[in-house]
Amino acid sequence: DPLVAVTALKLLERWSGAEFGVKLADLRPLEISVEGPAAPPDTLQQVQRAAAEARDWWAMHAGVPDLSSAKTAFAAPLTPPAALPAPDFELPTLEGGRVRLSGLRGRVVLVNFWTTWCTACLAEIPVLTALRNRHDDHLVILGISLDAVPDSHGHTGEPSRVAAQHEKEVPHAHKTGRATWLHVREKVIRIAKARGINYPILLDVRNEAGGRYLGGELPTTVIVDPRGFVRRRFIGARSLPVFEAMIAEADQPPSRTTTAVGSSSVTRP
Repeated sequence: DPLVAVTALKLLERWSGAEFGVKLADLRPLEISVEGPAAPPDTLQQVQRAAAEARDWWAMHAGVPDLSSAKTAFAAPLTPPAALPAPDFELPTLEGGRVRLSGLRGRVVLVNFWTTWCTACLAEIPVLTALRNRHDDHLVILGISLDAVPDSHGHTGEPSRVAAQHEKEVPHAHKTGRATWLHVREKVIRIAKARGINYPILLDVRNEAGGRYLGGELPTTVIVDPRGFVRRRFIGARSLPVFEAMIAEADQPPSRTTTAVGSSSVTRP
Protein backbone atom coordinates (compact mmCIF):
# COMPACT_ATOMS: atom_id res chain seq x y z
CA ASP A 1 0.00 0.00 0.00
CA PRO A 2 1.78 3.22 -1.13
CA LEU A 3 0.12 5.29 1.60
CA VAL A 4 1.42 2.97 4.32
CA ALA A 5 4.90 3.00 2.75
CA VAL A 6 5.06 6.80 2.57
CA THR A 7 3.77 7.16 6.13
CA ALA A 8 6.52 4.82 7.36
CA LEU A 9 9.13 6.75 5.37
CA LYS A 10 8.02 10.08 6.85
CA LEU A 11 8.20 8.63 10.38
CA LEU A 12 11.73 7.39 9.68
CA GLU A 13 12.65 10.84 8.34
CA ARG A 14 11.37 12.52 11.49
CA TRP A 15 13.23 10.10 13.73
CA SER A 16 16.52 10.01 11.83
CA GLY A 17 16.72 13.50 10.33
CA ALA A 18 17.35 12.00 6.89
CA GLU A 19 15.33 12.84 3.78
CA PHE A 20 14.19 10.29 1.22
CA GLY A 21 12.45 12.61 -1.25
CA VAL A 22 8.81 11.57 -0.92
CA LYS A 23 5.79 13.54 0.26
CA LEU A 24 2.36 12.53 1.50
CA ALA A 25 0.89 15.20 -0.78
CA ASP A 26 2.09 13.17 -3.78
CA LEU A 27 -0.49 10.49 -2.91
CA ARG A 28 -3.58 12.69 -2.77
CA PRO A 29 -4.83 11.54 -6.20
CA LEU A 30 -4.95 7.95 -4.93
CA GLU A 31 -8.24 6.16 -5.50
CA ILE A 32 -9.31 3.10 -3.54
CA SER A 33 -10.69 0.28 -5.68
CA VAL A 34 -11.76 -3.26 -4.88
CA GLU A 35 -8.27 -4.53 -5.62
CA GLY A 36 -6.48 -1.81 -3.66
CA PRO A 37 -5.04 1.69 -3.94
CA ALA A 38 -4.42 3.01 -7.43
CA ALA A 39 -1.70 5.55 -8.13
CA PRO A 40 0.06 6.87 -11.24
CA PRO A 41 3.06 4.70 -12.24
CA ASP A 42 5.51 7.56 -11.72
CA THR A 43 4.24 8.05 -8.16
CA LEU A 44 4.72 4.36 -7.38
CA GLN A 45 8.25 4.45 -8.82
CA GLN A 46 9.05 7.47 -6.64
CA VAL A 47 7.85 5.62 -3.54
CA GLN A 48 9.90 2.55 -4.48
CA ARG A 49 13.05 4.65 -4.96
CA ALA A 50 12.52 6.35 -1.60
CA ALA A 51 12.01 2.97 0.10
CA ALA A 52 15.25 1.70 -1.44
CA GLU A 53 17.11 4.76 -0.13
CA ALA A 54 15.64 4.20 3.33
CA ARG A 55 16.79 0.56 3.34
CA ASP A 56 20.29 1.63 2.31
CA TRP A 57 20.33 4.27 5.07
CA TRP A 58 19.28 1.73 7.66
CA ALA A 59 21.92 -0.75 6.51
CA MET A 60 24.60 1.93 6.96
CA HIS A 61 23.44 3.21 10.35
CA ALA A 62 22.05 0.13 12.10
CA GLY A 63 25.31 -0.39 14.02
CA VAL A 64 25.80 3.21 15.12
CA PRO A 65 25.83 3.46 18.97
CA ASP A 66 23.26 6.26 18.91
CA LEU A 67 20.74 3.81 17.47
CA SER A 68 21.45 0.96 19.87
CA SER A 69 18.71 1.90 22.31
CA ALA A 70 16.16 2.19 19.51
CA LYS A 71 17.30 -1.13 18.04
CA THR A 72 16.89 -2.82 21.43
CA ALA A 73 13.45 -1.29 21.89
CA PHE A 74 12.32 -2.47 18.46
CA ALA A 75 13.61 -5.98 19.17
CA ALA A 76 11.63 -6.28 22.41
CA PRO A 77 8.50 -8.45 22.16
CA LEU A 78 5.23 -6.54 22.09
CA THR A 79 2.43 -7.46 24.43
CA PRO A 80 -0.90 -7.35 22.62
CA PRO A 81 -3.60 -5.35 24.40
CA ALA A 82 -6.55 -7.07 25.98
CA ALA A 83 -9.55 -7.48 23.70
CA LEU A 84 -12.47 -5.30 24.73
CA PRO A 85 -16.10 -6.45 24.71
CA ALA A 86 -18.03 -4.74 21.94
CA PRO A 87 -20.65 -2.34 23.37
CA ASP A 88 -24.07 -3.69 22.47
CA PHE A 89 -26.68 -1.77 20.50
CA GLU A 90 -30.00 -2.36 18.78
CA LEU A 91 -31.01 -0.26 15.76
CA PRO A 92 -33.79 -0.24 13.15
CA THR A 93 -33.24 -1.40 9.59
CA LEU A 94 -34.51 0.43 6.51
CA GLU A 95 -37.19 -2.23 6.14
CA GLY A 96 -38.59 -1.68 9.63
CA GLY A 97 -36.94 -4.57 11.46
CA ARG A 98 -34.37 -4.34 14.22
CA VAL A 99 -30.84 -5.75 14.61
CA ARG A 100 -29.00 -6.27 17.90
CA LEU A 101 -25.24 -6.69 17.77
CA SER A 102 -25.16 -9.30 20.53
CA GLY A 103 -27.61 -11.40 18.52
CA LEU A 104 -24.95 -11.96 15.85
CA ARG A 105 -22.52 -13.93 18.04
CA GLY A 106 -20.81 -16.79 16.23
CA ARG A 107 -19.89 -14.75 13.17
CA VAL A 108 -17.48 -11.93 12.48
CA VAL A 109 -19.32 -8.60 12.34
CA LEU A 110 -18.00 -5.63 10.37
CA VAL A 111 -19.67 -2.40 11.51
CA ASN A 112 -19.28 0.48 9.05
CA PHE A 113 -20.35 4.00 10.07
CA TRP A 114 -21.20 6.15 7.06
CA THR A 115 -23.45 8.90 5.65
CA THR A 116 -24.89 9.56 2.21
CA TRP A 117 -22.96 12.83 1.93
CA CYS A 118 -19.55 11.34 2.80
CA THR A 119 -17.69 10.82 -0.49
CA ALA A 120 -15.11 8.51 1.10
CA CYS A 121 -17.95 6.40 2.51
CA LEU A 122 -19.59 6.07 -0.90
CA ALA A 123 -16.26 5.22 -2.52
CA GLU A 124 -15.74 2.16 -0.32
CA ILE A 125 -19.23 0.68 -0.85
CA PRO A 126 -18.08 -1.48 -3.82
CA VAL A 127 -15.40 -3.02 -1.61
CA LEU A 128 -17.91 -3.82 1.13
CA THR A 129 -20.42 -5.32 -1.31
CA ALA A 130 -17.68 -7.49 -2.82
CA LEU A 131 -16.60 -8.53 0.68
CA ARG A 132 -20.13 -9.56 1.54
CA ASN A 133 -20.46 -11.59 -1.69
CA ARG A 134 -17.27 -13.50 -0.91
CA HIS A 135 -17.78 -14.15 2.79
CA ASP A 136 -21.51 -14.12 3.45
CA ASP A 137 -21.34 -17.51 5.18
CA HIS A 138 -19.37 -16.33 8.22
CA LEU A 139 -19.40 -12.55 7.98
CA VAL A 140 -22.08 -9.96 8.79
CA ILE A 141 -21.66 -6.42 7.48
CA LEU A 142 -23.73 -3.68 9.12
CA GLY A 143 -23.78 -0.27 7.48
CA ILE A 144 -24.83 2.22 10.15
CA SER A 145 -26.09 5.48 8.69
CA LEU A 146 -25.43 8.57 10.79
CA ASP A 147 -27.37 10.84 8.40
CA ALA A 148 -30.03 11.46 11.02
CA VAL A 149 -27.57 12.50 13.73
CA PRO A 150 -28.12 16.27 14.19
CA ASP A 151 -25.32 18.79 14.18
CA SER A 152 -24.86 21.53 16.76
CA HIS A 153 -27.78 23.46 15.22
CA GLY A 154 -30.13 20.50 15.26
CA HIS A 155 -29.88 19.93 11.51
CA THR A 156 -29.18 16.65 9.78
CA GLY A 157 -27.32 16.01 6.56
CA GLU A 158 -24.24 17.45 4.88
CA PRO A 159 -23.04 20.38 7.03
CA SER A 160 -22.12 22.66 4.11
CA ARG A 161 -25.59 22.76 2.62
CA VAL A 162 -27.92 21.37 5.23
CA ALA A 163 -29.57 24.61 6.36
CA ALA A 164 -31.01 25.52 2.95
CA GLN A 165 -31.85 21.93 2.06
CA HIS A 166 -33.46 21.33 5.44
CA GLU A 167 -36.04 24.11 4.98
CA LYS A 168 -36.58 23.45 1.27
CA GLU A 169 -37.17 19.71 1.36
CA VAL A 170 -38.55 19.23 4.87
CA PRO A 171 -40.30 22.43 6.07
CA HIS A 172 -40.33 22.82 9.85
CA ALA A 173 -38.77 19.39 10.26
CA HIS A 174 -36.92 20.61 13.33
CA LYS A 175 -40.32 20.84 15.02
CA THR A 176 -41.34 17.37 13.91
CA GLY A 177 -38.50 14.96 14.46
CA ARG A 178 -40.36 12.15 12.76
CA ALA A 179 -40.55 14.14 9.52
CA THR A 180 -36.77 14.51 9.56
CA TRP A 181 -36.34 10.82 10.31
CA LEU A 182 -38.60 9.83 7.41
CA HIS A 183 -36.78 12.18 5.06
CA VAL A 184 -33.39 10.75 6.04
CA ARG A 185 -34.68 7.20 5.72
CA GLU A 186 -35.98 7.85 2.20
CA LYS A 187 -32.65 9.40 1.18
CA VAL A 188 -30.66 6.47 2.57
CA ILE A 189 -32.96 4.02 0.77
CA ARG A 190 -32.39 5.83 -2.53
CA ILE A 191 -28.62 5.78 -2.12
CA ALA A 192 -28.60 2.14 -1.02
CA LYS A 193 -30.54 1.09 -4.13
CA ALA A 194 -28.49 3.27 -6.47
CA ARG A 195 -25.20 1.94 -5.08
CA GLY A 196 -26.31 -1.70 -5.00
CA ILE A 197 -25.71 -2.13 -1.27
CA ASN A 198 -26.27 -5.80 -0.44
CA TYR A 199 -25.82 -5.71 3.33
CA PRO A 200 -28.17 -4.43 6.07
CA ILE A 201 -28.33 -0.68 6.63
CA LEU A 202 -29.25 0.52 10.12
CA LEU A 203 -30.37 4.03 11.07
CA ASP A 204 -28.67 5.46 14.14
CA VAL A 205 -31.02 8.38 14.79
CA ARG A 206 -29.87 9.12 18.35
CA ASN A 207 -26.18 8.39 17.74
CA GLU A 208 -26.38 5.42 20.10
CA ALA A 209 -23.90 3.15 18.31
CA GLY A 210 -22.00 6.05 16.75
CA GLY A 211 -21.37 7.59 20.14
CA ARG A 212 -20.22 4.33 21.72
CA TYR A 213 -17.76 3.57 18.93
CA LEU A 214 -16.74 7.18 18.15
CA GLY A 215 -18.01 6.72 14.61
CA GLY A 216 -18.26 10.41 13.77
CA GLU A 217 -15.01 10.47 11.76
CA LEU A 218 -16.25 8.99 8.52
CA PRO A 219 -15.96 6.31 7.45
CA THR A 220 -15.20 4.44 10.68
CA THR A 221 -15.07 0.65 10.65
CA VAL A 222 -15.15 -1.70 13.64
CA ILE A 223 -14.54 -5.45 13.39
CA VAL A 224 -16.08 -7.62 16.11
CA ASP A 225 -15.03 -11.26 16.45
CA PRO A 226 -17.47 -14.20 16.89
CA ARG A 227 -17.15 -14.00 20.69
CA GLY A 228 -18.25 -10.35 20.75
CA PHE A 229 -14.86 -8.66 21.23
CA VAL A 230 -13.59 -5.67 19.26
CA ARG A 231 -10.59 -6.72 17.21
CA ARG A 232 -10.14 -3.69 14.97
CA ARG A 233 -11.27 -0.08 14.74
CA PHE A 234 -9.98 2.25 12.05
CA ILE A 235 -10.88 5.30 10.00
CA GLY A 236 -10.83 5.41 6.22
CA ALA A 237 -11.24 2.98 3.35
CA ARG A 238 -9.29 -0.26 2.91
CA SER A 239 -8.82 -2.55 -0.09
CA LEU A 240 -10.56 -5.91 -0.41
CA PRO A 241 -7.41 -7.97 0.34
CA VAL A 242 -6.78 -5.93 3.49
CA PHE A 243 -10.37 -6.40 4.64
CA GLU A 244 -10.13 -10.14 3.99
CA ALA A 245 -6.92 -10.40 6.01
CA MET A 246 -8.52 -8.59 8.96
CA ILE A 247 -11.65 -10.76 8.75
CA ALA A 248 -9.52 -13.92 8.72
CA GLU A 249 -7.61 -12.63 11.75
CA ALA A 250 -10.82 -11.85 13.67
CA ASP A 251 -12.19 -15.31 12.84
CA GLN A 252 -9.35 -16.89 14.83
CA PRO A 253 -9.07 -16.93 18.64
CA PRO A 254 -6.95 -14.00 19.85
CA SER A 255 -3.49 -14.69 21.22
CA ARG A 256 -3.38 -15.04 24.98
CA THR A 257 -0.86 -13.30 27.22
CA THR A 258 -0.45 -13.50 30.98
CA THR A 259 -0.01 -10.27 32.92
CA ALA A 260 0.89 -10.12 36.60
CA VAL A 261 -1.58 -8.13 38.70
CA GLY A 262 -0.36 -7.86 42.30
CA SER A 263 0.44 -11.36 43.48
CA SER A 264 -1.85 -13.10 40.99
CA SER A 265 -1.80 -13.70 37.25
CA VAL A 266 -4.58 -12.83 34.87
CA THR A 267 -4.90 -14.39 31.43
CA ARG A 268 -6.08 -11.82 28.93
CA PRO A 269 -7.75 -12.66 25.60
